Formats: sequence, C-alpha cells, structure tokens
Amino acid sequence: MQNIKEPEKKMPQNAVVESTPTLRPGLKLISRKWIDALFARFSRIWPRAWADTIATHDVDAIAHEWQMGLSEMTGEQIGKAIEHCRKNNLWPPTIAEFIAAGKESAQNAAMYRRNEEALALPKRLWQESREIGQKHLAKLKKVLT
Repeated sequence: MQNIKEPEKKMPQNAVVESTPTLRPGLKLISRKWIDALFARFSRIWPRAWADTIATHDVDAIAHEWQMGLSEMTGEQIGKAIEHCRKNNLWPPTIAEFIAAGKESAQNAAMYRRNEEALALPKRLWQESREIGQKHLAKLKKVLT
C-alpha cells in the first residue's frame, strides 16, 4: 500500500489578519492599573476559570481590549458591575456582559432612589389630598384679592 500524503492546508496570506489595537478618535482609555486591579479581582473571585481564560492569550492584548471596552464606564459603574458579576456569574464575564452589568446596576440604583423618594412622600387618600389642595387654593385666592 502506498502512503498518500495529504496536501498541506495553507491559509491564503490575506486570510491572516494581525490584530492591532486601534482607538476611536477622542477615546480615552481607562488606566492600565485599573485593568490590572480588575484582573486581580477576577482571579480572586473565579481563580480557576480566570486562569484558564487568560492562559492561552496575550494578557496585554486582553487588557487593551478591556481598556477600550470600559473607557466609557465610571468607577461607580465598574464597582457595581464587579459586585453584580460576583453574585450572579459562575464564570468571569466577557467585556459585553461586564458593561451590561454595570449599566443594569446603575439603572437599578436610579430606580431604587426614585422609589425611596416616592416612599418618603406622605401617603394620603385622594379625598384628603383634595381637601388640603382646596384649603391652600382658598388661602392663595384670599392673598391675591
């Protein structure tokens, strides 16, 4: 039996695209120290999963992607995203999941504040509120006439 050698499968030269970090004009990157601290936090929250995630990748390239991805988030949103992911994710988040968690947490916080403000208002029956309004209106009419 004759050995038949399979032809080498070569990718066309134009199929390999090197990834180079590019910035949108006016985009300010989040500090690399913040990203390093975030990655350290991930390694404490999901030790094995995070190690597996970055083991086969260039950490500098991953960090740069996170710098670009989180550039429009505030420190408060990042903190809330960390807490949200720690409570709800079994695995480290992707950049998109992390951003969504930060925005969702910020929206929930704003809604909670609005609810707290509404709870602080006096609770009266409609009839009581109407009577109080009529009394104030009568006082205003008296002052104006």
